[in-house]
Amino acid sequence: MTARHARFGPFVLAVVAFTVISVFAYAGMMPRVLTMGGVDKILHATMGATLTFFLARALSGKKWLAMAFVLVPLAIDEYLQRLSTSRSSDWGDLLADAIGALVAVIAYDVITGGGETK
Repeated sequence: MTARHARFGPFVLAVVAFTVISVFAYAGMMPRVLTMGGVDKILHATMGATLTFFLARALSGKKWLAMAFVLVPLAIDEYLQRLSTSRSSDWGDLLADAIGALVAVIAYDVITGGGETK
């Protein structure tokens, strides 16, 4: 495995973790405390930020591409929640995802100095 491939490790682990959380949510098994009082928006922003940051790192600093690759499936999932009896579709969730992703782009620039890496 090359160093370039190894950079995908944190992103893959984050995808697995958020997928497990999503499966629990679709099954209606999320703890009530995680769905009330705006906590879900914080979780959405955290998800958008985490996935975008790790994917930008894996893609050698292509942070805007990473942001797009993260937000498109999240938007599709948010829309598909309209078809679920245990989930609700909320544009505020997608906005929180996007804000988190934007924070990740800014954080990536601050941490790395802004450029793409080789």
